[in-house]
Amino acid sequence: MSQNYNITITASTPNTVDPNDSSLTLDDNGQTTCDPGDTITWKIGQGSGVGRICSISKDTGSSDLFGPPESNEPAPQGNSGNWRGTINADASPNAEEDYTICWYTDADPEVGPYCYDPQIKINP
Repeated sequence: MSQNYNITITASTPNTVDPNDSSLTLDDNGQTTCDPGDTITWKIGQGSGVGRICSISKDTGSSDLFGPPESNEPAPQGNSGNWRGTINADASPNAEEDYTICWYTDADPEVGPYCYDPQIKINP
């Protein structure tokens, strides 16, 4: 039976010199382990410093655990600020995806985006 994993962003450290070297604090420590068919929901925690997420995408050269179909890929959930994606039902055991969350801060929503690279792994 598939599960929904909620990942809350609890803090952010934007790097204004190199926005691609910024970091987020995630309540799963940036290491999500799940099963094919599971759903992952990213939530912006109150006081995290994140104003909005602008994209969640796989890193170049990494496995894509979400698609196909395209509708599985992480996408915004209405006006909530949350993003959600569904792991492909055919994802292989032990497969890993390095992905990037890009965001804007709540303090200066026109500067950025800032980016951070967590990881998702399929259970053995």
